[in-house]
Amino acid sequence: MMERDIRLLEALRSRFTRQPKWQALVDWQTYYEPFLQSRPGDTSISHSGPLVGDELRQGEIIDAISAGKKLIAVSGFPGCGKSRFALELARRIARDQRTWEVRFVRHDEPAVRAELRELATVNRLVLIVDDAHDCPQLVQLLTGACSAADPKTPIHLVCLMRPGGRTAVASAFATHFPVGTQMEVDLGRPSSKLVRELIDKLIPEVSPHHRDTLRRLVGDSFFATVLLCTGVAKQKKLPQTLSPKHLRDYILYQPITRAVGDVCVLEKALRALAVYAASSPVRPGDVVIRESAAALSGLSLSAVDTLEQRMLPVPDRTSALILEETCLDEHGKPTAFGQAMVRQLFEHDPNAVIRNCAGIERLLSTLTDVDLVGPVVLERAASMHAQTPSVTLGLLESSRALASRRPEVIFGLFQILEERGAVRRNPPAGELDHLDNVEIHAQSLLLRASTHRLSGVRLAMEYSRDLFIASRAVPASCGSHARHSRALLQFLDRVARYARRSGSRGAS
Repeated sequence: MMERDIRLLEALRSRFTRQPKWQALVDWQTYYEPFLQSRPGDTSISHSGPLVGDELRQGEIIDAISAGKKLIAVSGFPGCGKSRFALELARRIARDQRTWEVRFVRHDEPAVRAELRELATVNRLVLIVDDAHDCPQLVQLLTGACSAADPKTPIHLVCLMRPGGRTAVASAFATHFPVGTQMEVDLGRPSSKLVRELIDKLIPEVSPHHRDTLRRLVGDSFFATVLLCTGVAKQKKLPQTLSPKHLRDYILYQPITRAVGDVCVLEKALRALAVYAASSPVRPGDVVIRESAAALSGLSLSAVDTLEQRMLPVPDRTSALILEETCLDEHGKPTAFGQAMVRQLFEHDPNAVIRNCAGIERLLSTLTDVDLVGPVVLERAASMHAQTPSVTLGLLESSRALASRRPEVIFGLFQILEERGAVRRNPPAGELDHLDNVEIHAQSLLLRASTHRLSGVRLAMEYSRDLFIASRAVPASCGSHARHSRALLQFLDRVARYARRSGSRGAS
């Protein structure tokens, strides 16, 4: 039988065989649909354009999976092309490994749990999680599925993340596999040569002078390159000199204005979209987010529904541009709208707000990123006191994601809570055995933040020492005493590893 006939039979079998109705585990065509076809007023970049660079790393990953490697961690800086890399990896597997199946995992843990039962029906399954740094609990769940899978129907997990998320993902891997089991792939930063090559391929008709200007503005980001070149290519006439103001108009104001149409004015649309950007990823039909978007923008719910249909999903970097536009003034200071939005959304989903608003990256500016969340957390800490332990505990838990993103905020939070009497250095030993003890949670958060910022080690050690002494006050607290001993040993080990990594980076 000819190869063409075999392909035809395989296509027919795939077409008429009953397929699992997966919503969270989807093929690459479904996952990337918004980025592979144009829609009216689409603000996203397209992944259907030219590709630069080689396919070496894709081949290495496929070879590793063929050899039985279960876990692959792919890291890269924002804008280096992680999402496009994942798309091309899936396409290559579909082309070269026809007995494998690739599924992209949406960040919807309840839906993923419900669909895990279907995984056993696949011959060899490769699961790909983009932005895995945002969902370590989901990574842990999938790692468990990899570990428990039948060797005849293996499951492999490819996680793409920013460098700062490697620790969280590695910890999730370690819950089911020995430390260091995963294959590590570092995409690095795009070279100046590759960025210029991509610009030349995307807009060859534009003058070399304008292409030189774009090269200076995009830095080492493939994402910014595609986004800005796409905006420039749509212009009928370009000014003699391109400025950040022109580019902001091309990639933000113009496409959103086209999408909005006569629904509302641009300012209100940007504010509504900022709510979604600050809460990303948002499940379709999320009532709380939709109502918040309406309230904060001054739009009706029906207008917000229309924006949802026309504009979502919005990719990370475009979301950051929307947040920058609505939440920061021309001097880089937080706007009244930005502060009000963060205060309101922090109540609903603090992890999402911290993830998206604790460091807004400025695409078209040399200014450093701005933290919109830290001031809200510290403001709330100033209202705490010893008589509100449950409220204090809630604030500590809500701020947990700041330990890695903004460790200095955690140090300030602890000091304010201590000054307010909301956390103590010498609590009764018996209270330290309670799982909801405020001091235990404060210590855990302080230790975690200190592994990301060595300047906090002394504060964390001193507080841990005081709790350790307090736990020895009565024999009944021996369990707490042992827990503090283990916590200190684990903390010292993490600090030592962090110091070694920092030292090696400094040496290099």
